[in-house]
Amino acid sequence: MHGAARTALLLLSISALLTLCANAFCVTSRSKLSGRFSQHRRRSTTGLTSTTGDVDSTDQTVSELLKALDGDGDGGGGAVGASPSGANERTVSLVESLEDSYSGTSNNDRFAPLLGLYAVSAVLPSKPGDNPVGGKWTRKEGIAQKLLRTRATYQHLLPVNSTGYLPTSANYAASAVGEAVNVISLEALFGLIRLNVILRGDAIPLSNDERKQCEEEAASRAKERGLVNKVGKLSSLTVRAKFDPPRIAFGRKGKILNLNLGPRSSVVLDTTYCDDKVRVGKGGTSGTKFVFRRLRSDDEEPNEWRPLLARRPLRKSKALIVLGSVLGWGIQSAVRDPKARVAGISISAVASIVGAIVVFSSGGIEQDN
Repeated sequence: MHGAARTALLLLSISALLTLCANAFCVTSRSKLSGRFSQHRRRSTTGLTSTTGDVDSTDQTVSELLKALDGDGDGGGGAVGASPSGANERTVSLVESLEDSYSGTSNNDRFAPLLGLYAVSAVLPSKPGDNPVGGKWTRKEGIAQKLLRTRATYQHLLPVNSTGYLPTSANYAASAVGEAVNVISLEALFGLIRLNVILRGDAIPLSNDERKQCEEEAASRAKERGLVNKVGKLSSLTVRAKFDPPRIAFGRKGKILNLNLGPRSSVVLDTTYCDDKVRVGKGGTSGTKFVFRRLRSDDEEPNEWRPLLARRPLRKSKALIVLGSVLGWGIQSAVRDPKARVAGISISAVASIVGAIVVFSSGGIEQDN
């Protein structure tokens, strides 16, 4: 009985998490990064020249921003890798100051300084109440946060083919400049239950014409809705990230359940500031700003997603066979052993619910209008 009870508890937990997965995970398309340009210069670590005064002033601004994000200043607060914080006027001012100090470049190596591991430290929504990182998974008043705790949110930018996944389309395989990996890591029951949602995509630079089209569409949408256009001009660092279906992994090693759910998607990303400590970005269609804190490449937690993504995902057909076996076992236990009736019925019900979710889930992909 003890084993059956533990199995029932595990399956009930998986059912709750998969239900959230089917309805919650919001990969807010058209997000992340855009550009504001000025005549100031930036340090050579980003492929640009700088003056001593500019570097000192910018370094001080970065330090103040990091303190604000850590809760030591007047900003939004928030631990590295945890659920990203909001921001008040002070944080917004610091971010804008960094953007004004940043000047883009159009050389062939312009994307190299952007590569690295990053924690999502702060979000400056273009509209009040927006939650573009993690959607309902990380919304404070949502069901997910009542059952799960957000361990970390990441957006990594990696060299091409770092994950071993080659671009699926020959039309853009040769033009990819990197891989984007978004990770939301959650846990429940004091860490006994672990859920990771991973979105891997290929970053393809936009041409001048494509950037202009995005700018015009953003301006048109803002005008129709009577809103301020917060997208502005897009820089030569603008890319379209073409994402694979979301990978849902249960368990610390993804052995409990590891499968792809949902369709492919894409987002427009542009960078407004980047150095060896932080990266600031803006949604290519929403205008939402993000602050990403650069992490060490050998840090353990930011790399936990790698073996999960490397594991071969379970096919839906095989997952349904496994769940069918569990369903049958539960029914058999309920019929044969009165003492196991409650556990057997619970396991059967959970297996049925999980199977329905696997069949009908869209992976929670939502397109931002």
